[in-house]
Amino acid sequence: MKACVMKWTGWALLLFFYSAGGAQTVSVLSEDYILTTGAYRMQDLDAFSFLSNPACLGNFKGASAGLSIERKWMLKELGNYRFAGSASDGRNGWGIALGYEGDADYHGESAVLGYGKQLGRWQIGIQFGYRRGEAAGYAAAHMASAGLGMRIQLTTSWLLGWETDLPVWSAYGKNRPLRMPAGFGIGMGYQWQEGLFLSVSIHKTESSPASLICFLEYRYAKQLFLTVGISSSEAAPFLRAGWKKNRLTVQVYSTFVEPLGFSPGCELLWEIKSGGS
Repeated sequence: MKACVMKWTGWALLLFFYSAGGAQTVSVLSEDYILTTGAYRMQDLDAFSFLSNPACLGNFKGASAGLSIERKWMLKELGNYRFAGSASDGRNGWGIALGYEGDADYHGESAVLGYGKQLGRWQIGIQFGYRRGEAAGYAAAHMASAGLGMRIQLTTSWLLGWETDLPVWSAYGKNRPLRMPAGFGIGMGYQWQEGLFLSVSIHKTESSPASLICFLEYRYAKQLFLTVGISSSEAAPFLRAGWKKNRLTVQVYSTFVEPLGFSPGCELLWEIKSGGS
């Protein structure tokens, strides 16, 4: 019974956002803040970090690729799959991410390209995104956006940054315009001590209340790490644990939203070229 309620609740939420159409704000793919918790740190950046702020690509070193699999609310129909890759030549960084969510009845795809540059204590970045969503019996929705980001290293321990995401083009079907939400975020990172990192960020999307995301991460010998945090928008706590061996990092994580339940996921990261990031 509980599984049935969770399933229909999930579909109701997805169809509500999707079928609003016309002048309504639409969100097609899941916003997975767990994958982007590295955006306001000076080191230990990974392939997914730029999704939250493209400016961090300016401080990225080496080359890395990542793959994540998540099951939203433990429902097969709401599976989420993402691939990301990032690389740098020392002062310039590039990133690409591809995503797929859903099944044959409802699915969404996304693609993101990012670029970041190092300018002393400052890093600046830009990214372009494309999203497509389609539900059975409905026309497809297409959305394109552009984002800017900036970070500044205040001290050896403190980092501050902001990012914005603006709609560029959107359409529902052939002739119906679709209004896409603009977004803005500001965040800070504090390297408390070696192996202990704190991040606090605020995200605001048009027509939605602001969301505060906080997390604390502990790393032991750069091989084992544990992250605990919470997102205020859903009052959703999340937990992530990981293990690194040579160039491979394996992470498992989950969020919890009442009454929908857990959203477990797994992430694999491969350090193609070491850069000391």
